[in-house]
Amino acid sequence: MFGPVSGSTHQVRYNKGGITTIAASVSNGGGASLAAAEQDTDGWITAVVVGEPQINLNLPSQVSVRQGACRSARLDGRSRIT
Repeated sequence: MFGPVSGSTHQVRYNKGGITTIAASVSNGGGASLAAAEQDTDGWITAVVVGEPQINLNLPSQVSVRQGACRSARLDGRSRIT
């Protein structure tokens, strides 16, 4: 079904470097595409194309975003609306 059969076993049809694989998506799928590329230690994914990826960062507590003397963004994932 997915490759040539040798006896009762399916053989590998594709080899790394023999095909172009692009991980592409938007929003949650974009985040998943980035995660897949990060985990692809064998080099199967050739390129990543994402729009507005939904990602969650593990930032150290000393990281902040400031505009002038004011802190302009929360980095803990909680809403800024109070």
